[in-house]
Amino acid sequence: MDFGVLLDVIIFVGGLVGCAGTLLGVKYFFDENRMQTIVQRFGARTVRLVVAAIYGLLAVSAGLRLF
Repeated sequence: MDFGVLLDVIIFVGGLVGCAGTLLGVKYFFDENRMQTIVQRFGARTVRLVVAAIYGLLAVSAGLRLF
């Protein structure tokens, strides 16, 4: 397996897990306490959706290279 393909697999899986973990409220992927200023300004739900979308974009970009 090529090193580039291995990195794409890791990014793809990490993006999927990160997106799901953020939407489920797992503190490891999205810690509201560390982002208090942004959460107070835009709201926790909005920030959580944006972070999940970023994880999703990572998964999609790696997935396009894999498949």
